[in-house]
This record gives sequence, C-alpha cells and structure tokens, in this order.
Amino acid sequence: MKKISLDSISDSHSAQDKVFGELVQAGRVSVISWLGISRKPSGQILDRLRRLNYPSDVIDAVMISLQEDGYIDDRRLAQKIVRQRQGRQSESRAALEQRMLRQGIAAEAIPPALPDESDDYNAAIQLLHSRFSVQLSQLSSFSSSDSKPLSDHTVRLDSRMLWMKAGRFLASRGFSASVIRRALTEVLPGIDSTGDDQA
Repeated sequence: MKKISLDSISDSHSAQDKVFGELVQAGRVSVISWLGISRKPSGQILDRLRRLNYPSDVIDAVMISLQEDGYIDDRRLAQKIVRQRQGRQSESRAALEQRMLRQGIAAEAIPPALPDESDDYNAAIQLLHSRFSVQLSQLSSFSSSDSKPLSDHTVRLDSRMLWMKAGRFLASRGFSASVIRRALTEVLPGIDSTGDDQA
C-alpha cells in the first residue's frame, strides 16, 4: 500500500482552499457586476448565484462576504419600500410584508421596517382622501346645498357606489375588512354598503 504523507495531505487541502477562494471571488465579482450601482434583496442575489451553479458552500461564503461589505442590506431595502408605499401608494401592513417577501427580502428584515398595526387605519383614511378626493368633494358639496328629493336620492346612491368602490380599492391594497369598514364610516358617514342610511 502506498503511504500518504502529511505534505501531500497539506498540499491537497491548500489546493482545495485555493479553488474555494477562487470560486468565492468569482461569485462576488459576478454579483457585484450584476448589481452595478443598484442594491437588490438577498433572495434575488441568492437565486442568481444558484442559477450560476455555484456550490452551496461557495454561495454561503459569497453571501456573508457581500453582507459584510454592505452590498446586501435587506433592512435598508425594507425601509425604502415602506417609505415608497405611502400616500397614494399606501398599502396595509400585510400587503407590504407580502410585497417584500416576493421581492426577496429576508423574512427577519421585514418586521422592524413595517409600520405599527394601528397605522393601517390612518393609512386607509389618508389613502381614501388622496385617491377619492374629487368624489368626496363632490358629495360634500351636494349634501351641503339645498337639494330636491330626487337629488337627495342621487347623492345617497352616489355615496353608496363610492362606498363600494372605495371598499374594493382598500381591499386590493390589503386592508382588513374591519379597517375598511372603520375608514369608510369615518370618510363617508351615514352611508353603508347595504344601501341603508345609518342611524
């Protein structure tokens, strides 16, 4: 039997370490070139490295290296998305979370960036006022003027139609049924979706 010397074992390990280091460097260069000046979530970078067929241990090393160097910062990206989705772009907390997960932001980076649960109601109110400002203004001017019975009926019908349209819109932005009802009751008092005036 051939004896394996300690030198040959050492040479074998150093050759493997060298290949591993070269693969890690190649992975880093590939990702950094792909990123350019933009920043992408860790999930997208991970997918890219997998598509390039890097071994999992190399991928792990590349990801750690990129995080240490600031090329990957999911918390910052999550905060940016929350800032972008305000005003007319507002979404519920649940919708924001799903958006970030779909974009590849790490799950542990999302909760610190999300607004408080109680902010959903305020966001829904602001969204209604920004999205439906013209309709709300028209309804307000109709209801404040002296109107005939037929006109009153038209205003109530328009209010109910706006209630339903606004409710569907808020639902599409991920707001819960209870938040939608509270927000609509605040913005369109005295009207509900059934067509009955509220007492």
